[in-house]
Amino acid sequence: MNRTVSTAGYHDIVYRVALGAASYEASERLIAYWWDGAAWQKIETIKNGDPEENGALHLMEFSLPAGAANRSDFKLAFGQWSADSSDFGYIDNVEVLGIAN
Repeated sequence: MNRTVSTAGYHDIVYRVALGAASYEASERLIAYWWDGAAWQKIETIKNGDPEENGALHLMEFSLPAGAANRSDFKLAFGQWSADSSDFGYIDNVEVLGIAN
């Protein structure tokens, strides 16, 4: 899943999100990404055994690099990889913040 959120006119971009997962095994992952205009960049990965893989949401905050600023094509994405119907990735309260230029 991905969404475009323009950061045009803003700098010092901060990405806040509540993420969590449950019932992951081996190679199963929940990954959050951002688009830098050329490629998807990983922000966070939750895998089996991580503290965030406890069935609860965890508020996270990331200061993104300068390449996230002033982009009309800025995007966020989430992927759940190698999972099946008994694995759960949780995403809530997504915010993109910045300081106006």
